[in-house]
Amino acid sequence: MIFPWKYTLLSLIILCSIMVISISIGPVYISSFEILKIITNKLQIIEIEKSWPQSFESIILNIRMPRVFLAGIVGLALSISGASYQALFKNPLADPYLLGIASGAALSVTIVMTQFENSSLITNFIPVSAFSGAIICVTATYYISTKQHGSTNTLILSGIAIASITQACTSFLMLYSNPDLRPLLSWILGGFASAQWDQILIIGPYILISTIISISISKYFNLIQLNQEHSQQLGLNTQKIKLIIVINSSINTAAAVSFAGIIGFVGLICPHIIRNIFGGDYRNIIPLSGIFGAILLVLSDTISRTILNPVEIPVGILTALFGGPFFLYLLAKTKNQN
Repeated sequence: MIFPWKYTLLSLIILCSIMVISISIGPVYISSFEILKIITNKLQIIEIEKSWPQSFESIILNIRMPRVFLAGIVGLALSISGASYQALFKNPLADPYLLGIASGAALSVTIVMTQFENSSLITNFIPVSAFSGAIICVTATYYISTKQHGSTNTLILSGIAIASITQACTSFLMLYSNPDLRPLLSWILGGFASAQWDQILIIGPYILISTIISISISKYFNLIQLNQEHSQQLGLNTQKIKLIIVINSSINTAAAVSFAGIIGFVGLICPHIIRNIFGGDYRNIIPLSGIFGAILLVLSDTISRTILNPVEIPVGILTALFGGPFFLYLLAKTKNQN
């Protein structure tokens, strides 16, 4: 049964409410009502007499809103990619970084940060290098697997092999380079401290198109859960669908990590929770995982920037703290089911 749209709408209302609350929280507290007035006034929906300091507009529109929006779309992207990979590999333990995206992005960023001294060049080139490195690694993984019969198990093993090689290269460069690796470690651990509207405009179209594609083909995700013979009898070209999933989800994840860094466990946790609550129909899992992923990452980022104020914790550390135990729970549950 198709999931009622009222739950999707309710989830979106919860997401918007959490985003407004997140925008209000910080060293300078700004009430949700004032935030809505400022946004309404800025969009010229209704003419409202200004009753707030000019600094509030700058804080909301230039600092907090880009950060919250970027966290939301990255959470959406990672969760939808995670759900897609879980459908492809028929495994609830699959995540968006399974095919070497994270390690490829990390290696490219490490090369840029350790081999170039021009700080402005590094800042501008990091997103491009992260995206490129991620796509190159996924392409290599898929190419190797196709040379070895192209099964999903071979694809996973190829991803593990590529990830191991790139991680070794990253470690080597980190050991024999500039000792100040704090900027690199900050990127690898993930975060949204430098979020800007330009970044959202760059990765937004990738993630939007990828999300639309994932939702539109989600009905086929249910069919590939059957064995290949049954899928083919139903008229499904499984190899074509698998290729679409790999390309689409890889671009989605690569876009997410290009500015946010490597944020773990979001793409693993959210689809699994949605599956447990609402069932195994991927027509429901895909959109609801995306919304829940956005909620989770906005909340995580809010906690990471406020819990030790004025010190900021990389959001990847926070997601790992609660994601690690959840992963162990999944392992135990999977073992019991076997």
